[in-house]
Amino acid sequence: MSPKNKFQLNIVEIRQKAVLKEGSRLTNYNKNKPVYIGNIPFKFDYRRDKFDIELELNQLRFLGAPKPLPKQKYKLFLTNSGQAAMNSIYFFLNKKLNQNKIESHNDYLYVGAYRLQHIYQMFHTKDKQKCLWICSTATQLESALKLEGFWEVVIIDSTCWGVNSRHLERVHQYFSNKCDTLIFFRSHSKLDMGGVEYGSLGSMILYSSNEEKLHSIGTNFENILGLSGGYAVLDDIPSYLFDSAFFITSDERVKKIVSNTIEIKNKLTNKYSTECSGTLIFPDHFKYFFIRFQQNTSEDSLNRYIKKLNFLLPKKLPETKSCASFGFNFPSVSFYMSDEKAGHFFRFCPGIINKEKCQTLSDIIWEVFKK
Repeated sequence: MSPKNKFQLNIVEIRQKAVLKEGSRLTNYNKNKPVYIGNIPFKFDYRRDKFDIELELNQLRFLGAPKPLPKQKYKLFLTNSGQAAMNSIYFFLNKKLNQNKIESHNDYLYVGAYRLQHIYQMFHTKDKQKCLWICSTATQLESALKLEGFWEVVIIDSTCWGVNSRHLERVHQYFSNKCDTLIFFRSHSKLDMGGVEYGSLGSMILYSSNEEKLHSIGTNFENILGLSGGYAVLDDIPSYLFDSAFFITSDERVKKIVSNTIEIKNKLTNKYSTECSGTLIFPDHFKYFFIRFQQNTSEDSLNRYIKKLNFLLPKKLPETKSCASFGFNFPSVSFYMSDEKAGHFFRFCPGIINKEKCQTLSDIIWEVFKK
C-alpha cells in the first residue's frame, strides 16, 4: 500500500469514529460528570462566555504544547481557530499592555498577523520591545535562539511545526527564563487533523513561574475570548486528535510533506535564481515554499503567472486546489498580493504526493516562471 493510501485510509477510519451524536454539544453535558473526547477524560467549566478545560500533563503533547518546566504553572485555552487565538493575543498586547510595537526576529509573518497589525496599528519591528513574537513561519529559526534580553511576554506561533517537532522544546527551554509569561498558540487544522480540515480548532497555552501574573493574564484572556466568541465548543474537538495511533500516523504524514518540499527544493534551487523570475524561499519548517516578487512587480506580470498556473495545474496535476491554508494531503497553491514591503507571494504546498508528482509540480513551476 502506498504511503498516500495508508494516510488516507487511517484518516477516513478515524474521522468516522469521531462523528458526534446528535444533541452532543457541550451545553447538554452535566459539568459534574466527566466528558470524554476519544479516551481522554476532560474537566471543564462551561458557560456561554467561558470554556475552561484541563488535560493531564502528558496529554499536552497532542496539542503540540511542551510540558511546563518544574517551577512553571500553565493555563490552557481551546479556541475555535488559530486566528481567534492570534486575535486575542493582539488585543491583549494592544489594549491591556498598551503596546504599539512587537519585537520580531523575522521579516516574514503569517498573513493573518500582517492583517491584524493594521487593525490594531501595532507593528512588528526588530528593535527591542517589551513583547517578543516568535513565528514558526520563520525562514531562519536559529536567529531567534540567539536573542538576548528579558521580555514581559514572549509569544510563539507554533502552527508550522509538527506536534513532535524538537523546535517546540527548544524555544520553550530557551525563552522560559527570559520572560515573565510565555504564550504558545497554534492552529490545529493545518498539520494536526490528518490533512482534511475538520471544522476549525486552535489552542493557546500560557506558562509562567509567577502564579499571580498567570492568573491575571489568564483572566484577561478568559474575558477576551468569551466576549469575542473565540472559545471552542465540543463539536470543534475531534476525538482522533487525542488518539495515540493517529498521533503517530499524523507525525508520519507531516514528515512526508517535509520530504516532498525538500525534494522539490533539490530539483529547483540550483538553476532557479538565474533562469526564473521571482525569488524562491524555503522556510525552515519545509511545510510549503514561496516564490516572492518585489512590491513594484506589475499586476500584468503577476496575472500572466496566475493564468499559466490555472492552465497547467488542472491539466498536469488535477488534484491541486487553491486553498489559503496548508498541511493538506493534496497539493495546494495560493497567491497573496501584499501592500507590505515584503512583496507578493505564490505559496506552494506539495502535500503527500509521490516523487513522480513532485517532479511534475517542479516542471510546472519551471515552465510558468522561467524568464
